Amino acid sequence: MYVNRFIAYQPVFPFEIVARSGWFCLGFADTDEAGSNTLAGRNTQHRLLMFNETYNCPYIQFPSGFSEVVGDSAKAIIAYGINDCHPRMMMVNKNDIARLLLG
Repeated sequence: MYVNRFIAYQPVFPFEIVARSGWFCLGFADTDEAGSNTLAGRNTQHRLLMFNETYNCPYIQFPSGFSEVVGDSAKAIIAYGINDCHPRMMMVNKNDIARLLLG
């Protein structure tokens, strides 16, 4: 079981932590997503269960990449795996990440 959070560090040594977001989980690919995503809507039966509550996200979601979108510095791409079976990428607005970090 995994949950995630964003962490902001000072850009110079000793890289002290300056902000942490709350916990969140990354979602499944929806069946109505545009494009040719053959994984959309699959492997959704394994949902995250923590503290006697079931969340609408995969039991396992492991972020493995984070990059600024080329040509759009206001957005980032998060790459992650779902239930150790399926790859997924999602685009997020950096303002949304800042809001999670700063409240």
